[in-house]
Amino acid sequence: MIGLGVHIMMLRVTTEQIEAALLALQQGGVIVYPSETSYGLGCDARNKEAVKRIFELKGRDDNKALPIIIPDFDSASLYIKISPVVEKLAALFWPGPLNIIAPTADNSPVAERCASARTQSVRLSSHPFVATLVKRFGYPIVATSANIAGQDAIYEVEKIKDLFWGNDDKPDVFIDGGDLAILPVSTTVKVVDDEHVAIVRQGKIIIPPEFL
Repeated sequence: MIGLGVHIMMLRVTTEQIEAALLALQQGGVIVYPSETSYGLGCDARNKEAVKRIFELKGRDDNKALPIIIPDFDSASLYIKISPVVEKLAALFWPGPLNIIAPTADNSPVAERCASARTQSVRLSSHPFVATLVKRFGYPIVATSANIAGQDAIYEVEKIKDLFWGNDDKPDVFIDGGDLAILPVSTTVKVVDDEHVAIVRQGKIIIPPEFL
């Protein structure tokens, strides 16, 4: 396993950054990465032990699910059941900061702790680093804020270091994207039927009224 230690500053997406994060995912590690909202904490969403570590690092309640980022829309049906409203919202807002909670697909390979009541939150990222990484990896990664559960999202590099680097257990790779702009959180919606969703969390994306 790569030790925490790998701290790579990002001025632009580079092969070195992608390769370091990709190796950590392949080895069952946990990474900190910049996203289109705040810094995120991620791992291979199929790896039960890696998912367990994220719960522990965040102090997250066991009954709370973890969103995932998928490589592309074509693979979404492996993880959630695709309905007309999912297709329409994905066409409008993906890639981008919209999480769609939908019934979990039969035989989904994602770790059970990522789901809740047989539903899974899924997103296609618009951030160049995350989008490239997940595409290269070929499987979904966990996408949760790199913070302690219940605390504010983190945008500053020094706060990430202060939070994690003094701990015995810490993320394995930190992709330093510099201090991020403080942007609205991702919007989260939940499918209620084939044509409609309910707003779970209002963020940057505004859902047109015809979908509500």
